Amino acid sequence: EYVWEVFRKHPSKPLLILEVNEFMPRTFGNNQFHISEVTALVEYNTPLVSIPENDITPVDEIIASYIAELVEDESCLQLGIGRIPNAVAQFLTQKRDLGIHTEMMVDSMLDLYEAGAVTCAKKSFLPYQWVATFVLGSQRLYDFVNNNPLINMLSTTIVNDPMIIAKNDRMVSVNSTLEIDLSGQCNSESIGFRQYSGTGGQLDFVQGAVRSRGGKSFLTL
Repeated sequence: EYVWEVFRKHPSKPLLILEVNEFMPRTFGNNQFHISEVTALVEYNTPLVSIPENDITPVDEIIASYIAELVEDESCLQLGIGRIPNAVAQFLTQKRDLGIHTEMMVDSMLDLYEAGAVTCAKKSFLPYQWVATFVLGSQRLYDFVNNNPLINMLSTTIVNDPMIIAKNDRMVSVNSTLEIDLSGQCNSESIGFRQYSGTGGQLDFVQGAVRSRGGKSFLTL
């Protein structure tokens, strides 16, 4: 009723309704709002969804090892969702000065950080910052990003812009796909007539990696 009353009195004023959850980590980036900008706050305190670790198969590991061989030191990583992108990270622990510029931040990136492989020190765009749009993983990952000045959460209009992605030298994009035809067209969203996944930022990062100096893009099947 309060929001409707505000809208009725000020129909041209933007409405900003925020959900407040005490379990949500606080992050840095272009996600800050002053309380004076907020129309209404909705409190809903519930633990965040944690995704289980994928069961990586021996075939996944073989594919991942081929990709890891082509990842150079000082590369900047984007890893998509799925077993193979996570498996790739397992083979990158001996790399040096890897960076992060990704739509989704996942646990395997934290594993690489703890192994000393991710430093973001050699990134050509926003060095010393992990750039991402959202975080999805374990409670351990949520605790890591909470109040961490290394983490720079930005909107998809910035993170997924292929021209901005390309500002990262040696950009490496690793994503999963479902079907590939003989002309190289990839389907990553449906199995037959059943929707399996959303569009996501896969195409954005493929284009960005191709434009990056020394960049590489991998679609795994």
